Amino acid sequence: MKINRTIFTSGDNNEKIIKIKTCRLLRPFFSTTLEIVEGHVVITYHQLFSAQRTELDIKDLYNVEIDSNLWFAELVFYSRLFIDNSLKIDKLWKKDAEAFQKEVQEIRKSNSPTIS
Repeated sequence: MKINRTIFTSGDNNEKIIKIKTCRLLRPFFSTTLEIVEGHVVITYHQLFSAQRTELDIKDLYNVEIDSNLWFAELVFYSRLFIDNSLKIDKLWKKDAEAFQKEVQEIRKSNSPTIS
């Protein structure tokens, strides 16, 4: 089983990047790509002759949840931008979804102001 996760790190914490793709077994040609680029979550939906790209600021995210079963998982994004409904990305490998959620939470913690 090949994990589709790529993690890049650089000297600055704000430039940390993680990139994952949906499982190619379930969607062989049209995958969805999730990336963290300098404090933004970038979601790219690939279709037949086009691609749709959505960019979310991590500061606007309330929570990122994982709904999972034995092998696959679904990431659910709750943001100020979607008041009534949430954004769901399904058909992810479970380990990829867990790594992505952990990375988002670490960036949110590092960017949040401390109370003294």
